[in-house]
Amino acid sequence: GALSIGGLPPFNGYVSKGLVTGSLKGQPLAYGLVLLAGAGTVASMLKLSGIFFLRGTTHAAPLDAPRRLPAAAYLPPTLLAILCLATGLLPGPVGRILAAAAPGGGPESTAAFAPTIADAYSPLHLAELGGTVVAGTGLYFLAARGAAGRRLLARLRQATSGLNTALALLVAGLLAFVLLAWLV
Repeated sequence: GALSIGGLPPFNGYVSKGLVTGSLKGQPLAYGLVLLAGAGTVASMLKLSGIFFLRGTTHAAPLDAPRRLPAAAYLPPTLLAILCLATGLLPGPVGRILAAAAPGGGPESTAAFAPTIADAYSPLHLAELGGTVVAGTGLYFLAARGAAGRRLLARLRQATSGLNTALALLVAGLLAFVLLAWLV
C-alpha cells in the first residue's frame, strides 16, 4: 500500500501519477505542484514506514505480540494488493475496463484512459519518478533529521489535538485546495 501511495512502479499509483503529470505538461505551475506533492508523499511514506516497520528496533516501545487473525481477514488486503499490481502492470486493459464502467464511459473515454505499457514506463516518467524519490528522501531527512525539522516536530507534539483542531485543519486544507485550483 505504501509503495502504491508513494507512486512507485509497478503499482497503480505510479500509472495514475503518470497520467496526471502527462496531462499537465502545458501548465508548469500545476505540474510542479503535483511533483512537489509527490515528493511530500514519498517523505511521509518513509516516515510511516519507519514507524510501522522499524518500531521496536529503535527507542520506540517494542511491538506487542502479534495476534492471529481469521483467514478471511487477509482476503480484502490481498485483493487490493492484486488490483494495485494489475493496474500498474497492465495499465491499458485495466484503464479500458474502468473507463467503460464509469458513468458516461464510451469508446472515446476508454481510449483516453488506456495508456500503453510503453507510455506508462517511458524514460520521462521514470526520470520524474527518480526526481520525486530523491526530492522526497531529501525532504524526509531535512524534516525528520534536521534541527528545524526536530523543532517543528516538537511543536507538533506539544499541540493539543481534538475535534476542533482536526476540523480547523480540514477547513484550512480545503480552502487552500480551492485557492490553488482557482489559481491554476
